[in-house]
Formats: sequence, structure tokens, C-alpha cells
Amino acid sequence: CTTKNCALCDNNNACTKCIDEFQLSSSKACFSATNACGDGQYGTAGNCQDCKVTNCKKCSTDGNSCSECTGNYMLDPSKTKCAVECPQNSFSNNQICYKCTENCAKCSGESACDECESGIKIKYEGKCYKTCPDHTFEAVSGVTCEVCKESYTTPCKEDDKECIKCTTKNSDRATLAWVLALSVAVLMMI
Repeated sequence: CTTKNCALCDNNNACTKCIDEFQLSSSKACFSATNACGDGQYGTAGNCQDCKVTNCKKCSTDGNSCSECTGNYMLDPSKTKCAVECPQNSFSNNQICYKCTENCAKCSGESACDECESGIKIKYEGKCYKTCPDHTFEAVSGVTCEVCKESYTTPCKEDDKECIKCTTKNSDRATLAWVLALSVAVLMMI
């Protein structure tokens, strides 16, 4: 008998009796007497269907997405697959796969990038960057960032690369923010 939770089937493979705590519906399916549907199913009592996601233990009301997988399967970040292992660019935490941070190819946790994507060389505080984030500058090694000091004597000396990088980068952003704010103000006046 192929009917889920069925104890006895007739010669046509139709369920005639369900296992304990399950009731037989008019469509010859077994449904839980205590809740709407069992593990791996969705729908309403008497009209339960298998989740559309293979190896899914708990699925959405339409069966298309999963919130928990069966056994040792991992829930994909898209919530549409239960797999033996997490896909590339993701990590597992309690059998759920989470995407790595942006620009990260391999990670072991939310802020623990182990390998940056191809072409990305800067790693800082467990994340990968194309350029160092605000208030930091690219270290001499070229593979990490260092924190800018709170203030610099300007104008910078020609050989003070840290001063040049920190004040130029931050003043460029400040100038851009000022231009955007001015543009918005002009548009509001029109």
C-alpha cells in the first residue's frame, strides 16, 4: 500500500484503514485526527498532500516552500530544496543553510568568510570587500584594511599614504553627500 499512514489497503491499492491516530478520508487518504496534516504534508484535515519540496518535514500552506527538512537534510537558503549539504556560498547552522556575506565564496559562519570570490582580495573583520569600507584604508599587504585615525593633519605630507587615503576617501564621500543633499534641496524648491 502506498498511501501515507495507511494500515490496510484493498486489492486496488486503495486505503481501507489508517494507522492509530489517523482517520480515513472520502478520497482514501489518511489524515491526523489531532492536527490538520502530518510531517511532510500540507493542506487541511481530510485533504492532506505531500510537500512539493522533496525531503521536507514542514512546508508552507501551498507546499512550495519548506521551513524544516527531514533527517540530516539541510534547508537551502531559497527554502525550496532540502539537500545533503549546503550549496556553495552558504553555511549550515542547525540544519538550515544561510548565504555567506557579499563577495564571499566560502564561509563557516555569518561573519566568518574563509575565502573571497574570485577577483576580490581584501578581507576585513570576516568579510570580503572590493574596496575598504568607510573609515578604513587598504593596508600595505593589499589583503586587509586598517582603521583610519580619528583625525589627520592636513594637508597630508606627500609620503603619508595613510593620511592621503583616509582623508581623500572620506572627503570624497562627504562631497558626494553634500552634492546629493544640495540637489534634493533644489528639486524641492522647484
